Amino acid sequence: MNANTSGKPADARKSTQPETDQGAQRPRLPHEHDESADSQSSAPREVMRQAHEDIESGQEDTDLRGSRGKRETTVPSSRENK
Repeated sequence: MNANTSGKPADARKSTQPETDQGAQRPRLPHEHDESADSQSSAPREVMRQAHEDIESGQEDTDLRGSRGKRETTVPSSRENK
């Protein structure tokens, strides 16, 4: 287990709030956990990296999700004019 300067495990520090007046830590509420900086992933997800590479290489989404089968025309990008 990783320990921080307070001697407590790092994973316990992330899942609890600071000590109360009585010295006991209380668990975070769901909204507190979701909004905390230490609960956020900093690395890009693999699927988003792949999507970026696909767009940069000129690939286009052809699934037509939510379009009722109608394909909208797109304006060619500047990289297609090279």
